[in-house]
Amino acid sequence: MDSLSKTLGPERRAWNYWFEDGLPTIVGGLGCLFGGLSFFFAGGIRLLFFPLYGVIVLRHGAITEWVKMHLTYPRTGYVSPPSPTQDAPAAAGNLTALSLDAEPAPRPETAGNPRERTVRFAALLVLAMFAVLGLFAIANPAMYAVAGVSMAVILWMLNRRDVMLSWFVIGGIPLVGVALAIYAPEVKWPVQRVGYFLVGCGVLIIADGAITLARYLWRNPVASVPAE
Repeated sequence: MDSLSKTLGPERRAWNYWFEDGLPTIVGGLGCLFGGLSFFFAGGIRLLFFPLYGVIVLRHGAITEWVKMHLTYPRTGYVSPPSPTQDAPAAAGNLTALSLDAEPAPRPETAGNPRERTVRFAALLVLAMFAVLGLFAIANPAMYAVAGVSMAVILWMLNRRDVMLSWFVIGGIPLVGVALAIYAPEVKWPVQRVGYFLVGCGVLIIADGAITLARYLWRNPVASVPAE
């Protein structure tokens, strides 16, 4: 194993491990769900869902790690979570031979480009805003399908670099848009179209994370403590 493999291998394994149990996906899906639900209500009820959305967006990593302390770490051990300011490291070396007990190795300065990451997120944010504004401003059911394809493109560009989503999500979100376009729900306010789309995406993402979590829990039961 060369020196670059030794440097990137443990970090890549730690990054993969963070998403292995599906909990980051579930938490992110809940944020999408709460954000969508906040568009359906006014007054006090909206003040319930929108703050939940904000908390998940701002504290996604901390919430995920708190849940991992009770589900993941007792089963397969602890590693430091990936930094939110860096891309996923490239896969290198024999990852199956690496231990999760060790802390991830320091990341080389050349391995990530924070400026590139910022530009990428800014471009994707603009694309997402156009999709959402289209749903809000254009009372045409076809905009659901346009939003679904746009969101799928965004997630495809982020996948394996910033998040780890299955093709069930990336391929399913356009289908959510198409389904909403065909069975266009009645809305009282234009903003509710955004709510329907976000709720549909949130349910799909949560389902994907829940399947991953169930598979993880099945494969990794908590070790029983021998009786003294």
